[in-house]
Amino acid sequence: MLVSGCLASLMGGLSLVGYASTPQLWLMVALLLCSAGVLVVLFLRHESRASDPIIDVDILREKPFLAANIFNLVYGAGVLGVMSLVPLFSISVYGVSYLESGLILTPRAVGMFVTSLIVSMFMMRWGYRRPILAGTGPTMLSLVLLSLEAKHLTMLGQGLDSITVLSFIMLVMGMGVGLSAPASNNACIELMPERAATITGIRGMFRQAGGAVSVTLATLVLHETGDPAAGFRIVFISLAVVMVATLPAIYAMPRSPRDTSCQRNSGRA
Repeated sequence: MLVSGCLASLMGGLSLVGYASTPQLWLMVALLLCSAGVLVVLFLRHESRASDPIIDVDILREKPFLAANIFNLVYGAGVLGVMSLVPLFSISVYGVSYLESGLILTPRAVGMFVTSLIVSMFMMRWGYRRPILAGTGPTMLSLVLLSLEAKHLTMLGQGLDSITVLSFIMLVMGMGVGLSAPASNNACIELMPERAATITGIRGMFRQAGGAVSVTLATLVLHETGDPAAGFRIVFISLAVVMVATLPAIYAMPRSPRDTSCQRNSGRA
């Protein structure tokens, strides 16, 4: 996350001071990515040998946890990263005001509040996979709708302005996030209930890392294209495709809390 943030900051700085020639920019990107890879390898090597590690490597290595962490990494890229770019997108592509660019995020918060409350109450009955799958669909749909730049839609014979269109897309995304977030946060915790705090912390870390990486890559794409509409179209479509590619990871997670409890009890027996 730190390296990704530095990459975004440095890239923005290079653009501001006039480094439009891409060789220096991509050289900096390559150096930072290589540094990040080396640091990650060294950190994991240290953690696997430490008697009291900061991050339990088993939670990163075992199949159910690995699947959940990969999904949260991509989900963070498609949700947290995108949300920080939507105001810029709405201003540069839809031409809305600065105030309106912030107001369109309100429907997302409302959708998240309603659907996450419902899922939290019925998670024991519905399990993990159903809410995650049900929430990933609207999230991908909202990314596709953003890429289409549907500035003028008609509903019941009435034309919809840009603010209404963007607010509707944000509501769809918020409902999807609210459906998926509680289940993806809690998936696999029953496998190691004594490490629930560590598992939850790692989930948050992967989501934040996904958001940081997506913002960095999106900034690079926008810099390279030079056209906000074309750049954002590439970003949104790419995120939707990556989210589709991670759907198999959902089936590697436990189906429900009851399944994981039964597996743990049978293993002890």
